[in-house]
Amino acid sequence: MNPVRLFLLTLVLAITGAVLLWKSDKSPVDSDSSVVNSTLSVLPLAAEEISSITIHDPNRAELITRLERSGAKNWILTEPLKDLADLAAVQSL
Repeated sequence: MNPVRLFLLTLVLAITGAVLLWKSDKSPVDSDSSVVNSTLSVLPLAAEEISSITIHDPNRAELITRLERSGAKNWILTEPLKDLADLAAVQSL
């Protein structure tokens, strides 16, 4: 391939990549609209009121995961094995 063509092709490719990267960083929110931070709540319960969490697949008979509260901030994974649960992962549920 001709070195001039190779240079021009590389230049066009670099410019296209830069434009795509610049476009993907822009926020799609209008300057006039305000963004509201809201969280979706499934149950009207406080986090302290929940003592256990059971996760299962209705298409399968066996239990997938069970978590139980141990103290104020500790959770224990009881099914399929016994171990301490990651607090951040539990809170994200």
